[in-house]
Amino acid sequence: MDPLAAEVIDARDLGLLPHLGPVVAGRGANNHKGPVIAAILAVEAMQQAGVDLPVNLIFVIEGEEEIGSPSLPGFVEKHRELLLSADGIWLPCMQQNSSGVMTVRRGFKGCVFAQITCRGGAWGGPADGRHIWAGNSAWIDAPMMQLVRALGTMYDDEQRVTIDGVGAVAEAASLQFADDIAKVSAGFRENPAWSANMLGNLHVERALAGKDIADHVENYMTGVNMNIQGITGGYQGPTFYTSLPGEASARVDFRFPPGLTPEEFVQALRGHLDRRGFGHVDIDIPRGYAGAPSMPDDHDVLLDAGIVTAARYGVETAVWPIANNCCPASLFTALGKQIPFSVAGLGHGDRAHAADEYFTVGSVEKLMHFTVDYLGDFADAATRKSVTD
Repeated sequence: MDPLAAEVIDARDLGLLPHLGPVVAGRGANNHKGPVIAAILAVEAMQQAGVDLPVNLIFVIEGEEEIGSPSLPGFVEKHRELLLSADGIWLPCMQQNSSGVMTVRRGFKGCVFAQITCRGGAWGGPADGRHIWAGNSAWIDAPMMQLVRALGTMYDDEQRVTIDGVGAVAEAASLQFADDIAKVSAGFRENPAWSANMLGNLHVERALAGKDIADHVENYMTGVNMNIQGITGGYQGPTFYTSLPGEASARVDFRFPPGLTPEEFVQALRGHLDRRGFGHVDIDIPRGYAGAPSMPDDHDVLLDAGIVTAARYGVETAVWPIANNCCPASLFTALGKQIPFSVAGLGHGDRAHAADEYFTVGSVEKLMHFTVDYLGDFADAATRKSVTD
């Protein structure tokens, strides 16, 4: 299929679960073209029907998230006064899993995107970055191999980050959300279909290290995680190449619970590499944003509204305090006051960022109906809170 075009296709043709039926598939279908258009269509329908909106809406739409949202901080600062007037931040999403449960995500992790590079120089390796005969690796430092070794110090056998100085924020988050973590883990153990459906839709035979998904919930929610997006350097041809590359780099993303800034994380990473003798490994073009912390339960009007609205449709909810997602909308929660931030919505979709990303047919309509009621339920919850404060 064309990854840039969406089309209706049977779920089985994508290797998805048969009970999903027809799906709309294509890059960006679920993340976030479908949800965005659903919310906009719902508001348009209310206006055309002459229904007064129960809240004032500020739409912020940007298209640079996958490259670290470099333009968004300036936009947020320019419009600080307007954005500070918000009582809540909602990211419309189709949040029902393939078993029908709606996941309410209350916060996001912070992130750092960076290029980690090892170049030849005074420390060793070809000083001018040229390739040299591979036999010299017996006595000349190899930048590619140094890069691989440096990356290997950053995580353990279960892909859990081991960078010095960042574990404390994960431990604090695990303690803070211990009850929520236990509830979600128990949900996976009590409902084996949750894990089976997730792995099936992702075309994965088993979870990390052969464990249950339930065993990884804590790390997903509150751990410090990393992903090596790609490694570049040296020979990429069809056979072999008996030369030693003079430079190699890796694109990496790191995700961490609220409590660390991107600048603090990069500083910790720099210290980690230096203490292990990798001072010659550079951290290039770092960018990112801090996490969006969860609100206390008694102040989280978005959480209350999401649960109430889902119940209107007979949909069960599961509350996740933090997700392993990183989201530039967290920039709006750091403007000087803590603003509730939530992801909620009916409908089902999955395989974000893949060419066969999808949402089920009917999900747009479900999210449209959810939007109408959610805005009203949020207004009611915000009014009740203002009366009790």
